[in-house]
Amino acid sequence: MAWAVYAAGCLESIAKRLKLPVVEPSARPQTVLSLLGRFVGDAAGWLKRAVRPIANSHLWVTDPFCLPVRPLSE
Repeated sequence: MAWAVYAAGCLESIAKRLKLPVVEPSARPQTVLSLLGRFVGDAAGWLKRAVRPIANSHLWVTDPFCLPVRPLSE
């Protein structure tokens, strides 16, 4: 889920940079597909449509330890 939040942020940033409309969700998404679906849809190939613009924008994180997956209050 940490990657999905990062990916959604990247896709939102890309959309705003390209002046594309960004629709804010009315409720907190419960699944990865519902989180990313507002940018890439839910049809087959949605993951590919999410990953390609992130990689092409040089936002792809190659080190999974760069993502904050642990609570900071430990």
